[in-house]
Amino acid sequence: MLLLALARIADNTAYYMTKYIFNAVGEGDYSKMLFYVLLFALPQIFSTLIGPLGNLIHDKYMINANRDMKLDIFRKLHELDVFYHTNKRSGSLISMMRRGENAFWSYNIEIERNLLRVLIDLIFTAVAFFLVSPILMIIILVGFVLNLGFTYVLIKINMRTRRELNRQEDNITGIIADNMINYDTVKYFGNENLEQKRLTNQYDNWTKAIWSYANSFRVIELWIGILITVSVTLLMLVSREQLLAGTMSVGEFALVVTLSISFFPRLGEVIFRFRELTKNQTDFEKYLEVLDEKTEIVEEPDAEILKNVKGHIEYKNVNFQYREREKVISNFNLDIKPNESVALVGVSGAGKSTLVKLLLRFYDVTSGEILIDGKNIKNLTKESLRKAIGIVPQDTMMFNDTIRFNIGYAKENASLKEIKNAAKLANLDEFIERLPEKYDTLVGERGIKLSGGQRQRLAIARTILENPPIVVFDEATSQLDSESEKAIQQAFWEIAEDKTTIVIAHRLSTIRKADRIIVLKDGEIFEEGTHTELSAKKGGLYNGLWNLQTGELKD
Repeated sequence: MLLLALARIADNTAYYMTKYIFNAVGEGDYSKMLFYVLLFALPQIFSTLIGPLGNLIHDKYMINANRDMKLDIFRKLHELDVFYHTNKRSGSLISMMRRGENAFWSYNIEIERNLLRVLIDLIFTAVAFFLVSPILMIIILVGFVLNLGFTYVLIKINMRTRRELNRQEDNITGIIADNMINYDTVKYFGNENLEQKRLTNQYDNWTKAIWSYANSFRVIELWIGILITVSVTLLMLVSREQLLAGTMSVGEFALVVTLSISFFPRLGEVIFRFRELTKNQTDFEKYLEVLDEKTEIVEEPDAEILKNVKGHIEYKNVNFQYREREKVISNFNLDIKPNESVALVGVSGAGKSTLVKLLLRFYDVTSGEILIDGKNIKNLTKESLRKAIGIVPQDTMMFNDTIRFNIGYAKENASLKEIKNAAKLANLDEFIERLPEKYDTLVGERGIKLSGGQRQRLAIARTILENPPIVVFDEATSQLDSESEKAIQQAFWEIAEDKTTIVIAHRLSTIRKADRIIVLKDGEIFEEGTHTELSAKKGGLYNGLWNLQTGELKD
């Protein structure tokens, strides 16, 4: 900024030489005129040399700062809880980041380059006019203040219309993103025309918002244009009177004209720079608001890294409810021994998946505690806790990358041999080897190029590669045919022999080999035992579910 300021001072010094150049012309002294022309050129050369250097230093700072800012936002988005992301639309987040990044560039450039230059121009011009005639300085300062005053009022209106336009643009981006993600659902219901209509209706709101935004600019242009024209005209008229009265030289008149026609257009430009700043402020505030979002699942400053995990899991008097909703888990107690396999069953909403989310600290218990190897999970780092638990979710999402990348995601720098071994255990290798590009095949966004069963087997392979001490299978075979289910069950029980395993299942054939089956009802343990014990318990909840699935219930 110092270099840029010196460059601008040099430019203005060159402008000031016009006074002496015109006086020399009026006197007919062309030797003196040549001298002042050279004096005009020297500061311009100086400005030409140090201006680009200042811009280079500024660019270096900007590039690094922009990178750091984006990484901070990205890191914060990962730190934020599951609850935050379940209440945000991906399209809106992407729009926010794109606009925020653009605003970061523009905001800094406007303040550190353009506004700095205008401020120096104002000071230099005011001083130059004062030396010629104090009345001229008063005119320029009054014109400047009036411009700023009108700008402040008009830009506040502009900011309101910008916020509304941003909201409408986020809605449009959200609809488009939802349609791209769920295009198959749209086609299942034949709702292409409905979605076109929904987007068209949203564009009606957007059109109103953008016209309000655009018209606010036209009002600014009108008023600022009038004020600048009046200010320059008034300066010219006053200077003319002083020239005629003999109190102003030709060179001074030329100086007033030169500075007037150079400063006020730049002032008009800076007024629109203020407009850009307000637009960017709206976008930049929303961008930085992410950093102010509160992370509810907080990691203790002295959190312990979970090491040498044996896999002993304890739920002690656990209660939980989502925000203001009714209680989901009530007085839950469960002791899972190392290397034990425990199945959680029950009707939808019984609390099975919630117990796993609590174990992973996606949410914190309302009361009670969860322990791993005798250590409260609240006292552990979230990273080490989650790396100790491998999960095959019910809905498997994939990165839009290769099969190799998606399986290898579980283990940094995993070799192709390790990835192939994991795929083989998951009964996926034969399918992959039939593909033209094999493990380098792209799976598409969310793994859309794979079938549901293939995605689930890939997720199982990923967990096998990770080889964690604790494994959670959440409906891991729900989308598989009977033959694949049998093969994966066999592989699953083989890898589960030396691991603590939690299996969530509606398909009860998956869990017959479990050491214990926990039957949940309304967030509490309703029944507990082995498959043999529970299936033989007439009138029991598990017995009813088993009979229903095996077709033994009669009308």
